[in-house]
This record gives sequence, C-alpha cells and structure tokens, in this order.
Amino acid sequence: DYYKYLGNIIDTTKLVNGDIFKENANYLCDKARKAIFSFFRKTKSFGTLPPDLLVQAYRTLIQPILLYGSDVWGFSKTMCDSIDKVCLFFMRCILRVKSFTSKLMCFGEMGIIPLVFLLK
Repeated sequence: DYYKYLGNIIDTTKLVNGDIFKENANYLCDKARKAIFSFFRKTKSFGTLPPDLLVQAYRTLIQPILLYGSDVWGFSKTMCDSIDKVCLFFMRCILRVKSFTSKLMCFGEMGIIPLVFLLK
C-alpha cells in the first residue's frame, strides 16, 4: 500500500487527483513527537531550561524533521494542520500554558514563524 523512499512515504492512489503523500505528514509528525519526548527525557535531569535554549532546540531538532522533504511533497491543508499541531504542542510545553491557549499568542511569544509560511 505504501513505500518509504528517502524518508518520504509514498502511497498508492486509485484516482487521478489522489495525493500520493497523504500519509507522509503523519509519519513525520510521529517522528517529531518521538524527538520531542526524547529531548524532554534527556534534559529532565538539567531542570528547567531557559526558553531561548528550548527555541534553539526546536529550530535545530524538531523543525528539520517536520519539514523533511517538503520541497517534494508540497503543500496541503491537512499536512500543514497536522504539522502545526506538533509545533504548537512543543511551544505550549515550553511556555507551560494550557492546550487551548491561542496559536497567535504562542507564536508571538516565542518569535517563531509558523511552518505553513516556510512551506509556501
């Protein structure tokens, strides 16, 4: 049903306008979540890290995973939404706010450009 080539999941389609990369965003989001939890587990012994260090960790560890191969799989509304959810999860963990805190507040406070604008 699918094939993994160079870190991108390619699905079979039966329709002409089908998306062959529809499962790729879910795969990358799962990999990014694993990296987030691994990062938190490995840095737990250091205590509370400063937010600027956590933003740098996001830009070097999490963002490349989420954007891997984006020049190949392109732009899709569902892909961007699932990628933004992972990004917002990490930012809300950094800021230690509730899960229903506004997206705009999180992006503005952290000074991070939403990944949707990096995909276009």
